[in-house]
Amino acid sequence: MTRTSRKGIVLFSCCLLTHVSWGQNLLNLRSAGSSISLNNGPSPTTAKDTSAKEKEEAAKATKVILPSSLGILAFSTLEKKAEASYYSYFNPNGKHSRDFFIGVTGSAEIKNSIANVFSSGNLVTGAGASLRLGILLKTNRIDWAAKLAGVNEEPDREVRLARRQALLDTVPPAWDLWLVGNGGLTGSAFKLFLPNNAFDKQIKKQGFTGTDFSIGLNYWQARVSSINSTILSGVTIGRKRDNNFNKLEESTREDTRTLIDSVTKVTRKVVTKETIYTGNYKEETIYPLNLDFYFVPLNLENVGFLASNTMNFSASHNTRVNPSFGVFFLKERNPFNPVAGFTFGYYDLFDTDSSDDDKRTTSKIAISIAARINLVSSQLRK
Repeated sequence: MTRTSRKGIVLFSCCLLTHVSWGQNLLNLRSAGSSISLNNGPSPTTAKDTSAKEKEEAAKATKVILPSSLGILAFSTLEKKAEASYYSYFNPNGKHSRDFFIGVTGSAEIKNSIANVFSSGNLVTGAGASLRLGILLKTNRIDWAAKLAGVNEEPDREVRLARRQALLDTVPPAWDLWLVGNGGLTGSAFKLFLPNNAFDKQIKKQGFTGTDFSIGLNYWQARVSSINSTILSGVTIGRKRDNNFNKLEESTREDTRTLIDSVTKVTRKVVTKETIYTGNYKEETIYPLNLDFYFVPLNLENVGFLASNTMNFSASHNTRVNPSFGVFFLKERNPFNPVAGFTFGYYDLFDTDSSDDDKRTTSKIAISIAARINLVSSQLRK
C-alpha cells in the first residue's frame, strides 16, 4: 500500500477593499467559516513527467509518506491576526482502526484599524483557541508501488509514459471521506460609547465571549474525469455565538484637561485619546451552513479554484447568504500546497441585513490576497 503526503496550508491575507471578509478557512479568515481545510487530504497523482525529473518522480511514486505532525504559523493582515496551529496525524494499523488527526490552534488579533492604532496609540485586542478533529470514514487506496513496479523499469521513455497514462485511465481514482469537527472559543473587549447616557457613564467597557462548534463531511478525489480535476468538497453545520462588532463605527475620543501654573501662569493641555465604538451593539446565536468546492484542473499544472458559500441562519433575522470565489497558485502541482492566491467575496447576497443600507454596495465586497507560510512539517516515510 502506498499513500501520498497529506499537507497542511497556512496563509496570511491582505485586504484590498473589504467590509467583511469571506475568504473561508483556506485563508484562515474566521469571519466566514468553512467546511474544508487543506490539512487532511492527500496529494494528487499525475502522469506528467520530464526526462530531468523522471527518476526522482518514479522514486516518489513508490513511497508511502505518512505525516506524523504539522506545526504552522499564520498571519492575517486583514484581521491583523497571528495564529499558531499544531496537527498530529495518527495511522493505526489495527484491522478496524481508522486514520485520524487532531489539531489545536491559538490566536491573537488586533481589532481596531491600522489607522486608528497609529493615530491613537491604542490596541483593541482579541484572542481565541480551537480544537479540530478529523476521522477517516472510508477510502479507496491505490497500491501504486505494485502497479508501477514493472512500468518504471521500462527502458523506452515514450512507452513508459504511455503505460503510466493507461494506468491512470483505467484504475479507479483514489478518494477519501472524512468526518470533521471543530470547536472554539474567542474573547475580546472594547469601549462602547453611549452618547445618550450621563457624561460620566458614556464609556462602557464591553466584553465578549464567543463559541463556535461545527460538524460535517469532507470528500477528496484524486481525479474526476467529467471535469478533469482533483477535487475537495465539504459541508458543515454548526452553532456560533457572535456579535456585530464589525458593524460598529470606530472613532477616537479625546479628553482634554487644562493645567495652569499658579506662579508662572503657564497653561498646559493634557490630551487623552481612547478608541471607542458607537452603534447598536448586539450579540446573537447563529447556525452557519458552510458549503465548499475546491478543484484543481489537471491540465492547469499549478492553479486551483475555490467556490464557497456560507449561509447564516438565526431566529433574530432572515438567512444571510455569503458567497465567495478564490484562485490559488500551487507548488509542484500539489493542490494541498498553495503558495499564493486571492478571493472575491460578497456579504449578504440577498440584502436581508438592513443595518448597512446607508452604506455603499462596495462595502459588502471583499477582495483578499494570500500567501502561504509553512512552519514545521514532520513526516514518516515507509
